[in-house]
Amino acid sequence: MKVDRGGRGTRDEGTPTGIGVATGAVLVVGATLLAAALFPSGELPGRLAVVALTVGGYAVLVPGLRALAGVAVLAVACFVGFLVNRFGELTGASAQVWAYSAVIGFAALLGAGCRWVRTLARPTGAGPAPDHGAARAGAPDAQLSPHSAGSDGRPCGPVHP
Repeated sequence: MKVDRGGRGTRDEGTPTGIGVATGAVLVVGATLLAAALFPSGELPGRLAVVALTVGGYAVLVPGLRALAGVAVLAVACFVGFLVNRFGELTGASAQVWAYSAVIGFAALLGAGCRWVRTLARPTGAGPAPDHGAARAGAPDAQLSPHSAGSDGRPCGPVHP
């Protein structure tokens, strides 16, 4: 469900949540493998940056907040379980490691905020009415009806002030 500018819920005809989560899961697993290949095991900030940038980029591109939440939780689990600890262990991690995970959540929030700002900047209406040659007709402040211009652009109907 999307929320439009008036605060009303509208039907989201975009990508289903399950497809969005699956796409995000593939991206997170790829980012986890890339971070493990690029940075040694003691280099947590570098590994965290790769995963957080991936989640933030995903948040900018995917409109579903439910899918984003699922992908962010999966990214935190992959970071703590595979990049900090070994063999997918989520227990026994220090508080500092879980604090690092807040960066992933922050990246998700920043990406979602960026997407929200982009939707506000996008025009929602049909835009201004086309001119259809009103200035050439000698009436610069008049608007012609949309059906009053001929195929050559000259007005063929009455001019409406």
